[in-house]
Amino acid sequence: MTNPNTPINSQENRSFYGRQTELAWLAERLSHDEPVLIVYGSRYIGKSALLRQFVTHPPYGYVGLYLDGAQIDDMPIAELLIGIADQLGDLIQEKSGVTPEQPSRDDFAQDPLSAWHTYLNTIARTLDGRKIVLAVDHAHHAAPKILETLFNAGITTILAVDHPVQFTRQGHPLPPAIRLGPLDNQAAEALVKELIAAQASVAPWIVRRIIQITSGHPHYIRQFCDHLLVCCALRPQINPTDVEEALTTFLDTPMPEFEAAWNALSPIQKALLATFSALRGQGGISTQYDLEKACTRRGKSIPLEQIVDTLDTLAKSQILEKLGTNSYRFQLELFRLWLRAHYSPDELLHRRFKVSPAQGTLVARLSEHWPLWTSIGAILIVMVIVALQPAWWNFRQQTPAPTATRTTAPVLVSTPDTPTTIASTPTPVPTPTAALAGYDLLIMSRAKTDKFWQIYALNSNTGRRLQLTRTDSNERTPKWSPDGRRILFTSERDGNREVYIMNADGSEPINLTQHPSHDWQPAWSPDGTRIVFSSYRDENWELYLLNADGSGLVRLTEHPESDFSPTWSPDGQKILFASRRNGNADLFVLDLESRKLTQLTHNKQDEYDPAWSPDGQWIAFTTLIDEQSDIFVMHADGSNPVNLTNSWYANDFQPVWTQYSEAIIFVSYTAADGDHDLFRIRRDGRELARLTDDTMDNISPSWRYTRP
Repeated sequence: MTNPNTPINSQENRSFYGRQTELAWLAERLSHDEPVLIVYGSRYIGKSALLRQFVTHPPYGYVGLYLDGAQIDDMPIAELLIGIADQLGDLIQEKSGVTPEQPSRDDFAQDPLSAWHTYLNTIARTLDGRKIVLAVDHAHHAAPKILETLFNAGITTILAVDHPVQFTRQGHPLPPAIRLGPLDNQAAEALVKELIAAQASVAPWIVRRIIQITSGHPHYIRQFCDHLLVCCALRPQINPTDVEEALTTFLDTPMPEFEAAWNALSPIQKALLATFSALRGQGGISTQYDLEKACTRRGKSIPLEQIVDTLDTLAKSQILEKLGTNSYRFQLELFRLWLRAHYSPDELLHRRFKVSPAQGTLVARLSEHWPLWTSIGAILIVMVIVALQPAWWNFRQQTPAPTATRTTAPVLVSTPDTPTTIASTPTPVPTPTAALAGYDLLIMSRAKTDKFWQIYALNSNTGRRLQLTRTDSNERTPKWSPDGRRILFTSERDGNREVYIMNADGSEPINLTQHPSHDWQPAWSPDGTRIVFSSYRDENWELYLLNADGSGLVRLTEHPESDFSPTWSPDGQKILFASRRNGNADLFVLDLESRKLTQLTHNKQDEYDPAWSPDGQWIAFTTLIDEQSDIFVMHADGSNPVNLTNSWYANDFQPVWTQYSEAIIFVSYTAADGDHDLFRIRRDGRELARLTDDTMDNISPSWRYTRP
């Protein structure tokens, strides 16, 4: 994973907005010689960005070093301290041009703390009186013995944690702490304008609407603005319809952090939170009385005291914000909108959960005599069944079996993660034409002022490109067939995302899925006879298998959480995919014959975009690290993951392998460039090369393994 001792001072800093109050607080507390400071806040709120900003631009008289606590849990003390010493030496050399004396490895191995203090005395002159400050990101993942070593080493430390209670030292008071919340309006507005203004004209009210939707949360501002530009706002002027349509589709995209927060709630918390999300209070603000009335209108009586206790608990967990004595609102408006779009208050309120007895309420009175009511109810049920049995038998004899109304395909089997065969009719497929000579990549691309994504063939050596689709809809995720003569892709030309197939020259496009729900992320089997794709036809992203002629539809997964980003093993026996079934997005492998499901990654970060190398030995994938993504490579069994790109200032994603598994092509976005370009890097992380350098957005690469 990421090298915890990699200095970031010499790297280009990502765009950073706001947080001046927090940075000033850190500087002020450091001036009082506080040995430990805490920066805390919800996940993705920008703690990592704040630490990077501090380390890159420390206050006068300080030297900042960065350490990733998630990577040092089991690190030996000597290795940790000598790594910090190396990073400090590199920084001194970079800033002053003076090469300090190298630390003695043998001394650190024998007595790490004594060797550290000796090394500090050795380089004291080159530090010129500046104090060392160590910024420890993800400090709650670091082992207590590691943190205690840093404190004993006399290093002033800033710890980034999700909540200050995650850090306690026996016999010591809680250090000074500052909470990171949303960006202030000025900083949020600057961030929105940076993300959008370079590609489209944006009115002030649109900026305000985006800030309202995201509650000024920097991570979700970036996510929503990217989605707005990619999916809806592909025109010079963004209008109100664009924003609301983008919001609708954005709420249907995988949001593992929302799912994880939701799954951690109790049944009554879910019921009340879903009901709260449906209220239409002024500015999203409602009271416990509003919530009590809403529950009663939906046929569920819950004591007011229990509602207040639940709301206060949700406020302590930072899902809600308590305003004064009686008012609450969601801390993140986007989470409220997501709940309203995905969960029904009526359904959740009428599921079984414990309601506290309240004096004088109907629930309390019934609960006092529950055994009696249970007996009476059982007797009545038996009497009704006996009385209706003849009529029910006659009804069954005269009534045909119900037919499926949701789709035209009857479900034959339905068990979790077991293929479900669905009747389907073969679809005429294109007559394969000759493969395109001179083109080894497929991409989806657009100019910044164009309306829609289109599919292009690209020569990775010369940059020459050939446009294959010309439609008034988005054409996405192209994939070469194994023989290079056909192209698999998704299109919105029928009003929703459908899986299409066409010839390599773009001719004879044919809709394979023909379903009103969204189907996307298709991938060829190695022999070109089958296609796996992700579909929302079950009100959840699930994986389906399809013959290349459109017949033989089979459902591969059935799980309450989303399964997506499928790809094949080189032998065609397994499906590699991402799933949120454990809260965050992890990578899984499904054996098509045995139905065995194997989880490959178990990290707290999200992993997606998996790609199996042609030789079967490696898997490349994307990992989301706070607000930024990197390309990783690991062995096919999930062992030894290594960060290839490790860039603080770019988002790298969508890796694909070249023919002999020696290199990876991926997409990278930087705010400085303002567009997406393709890069190539060797599997060992060497020889990074840019493949595209134009004003187009170029994403979703597909490498052709055959040569015409």
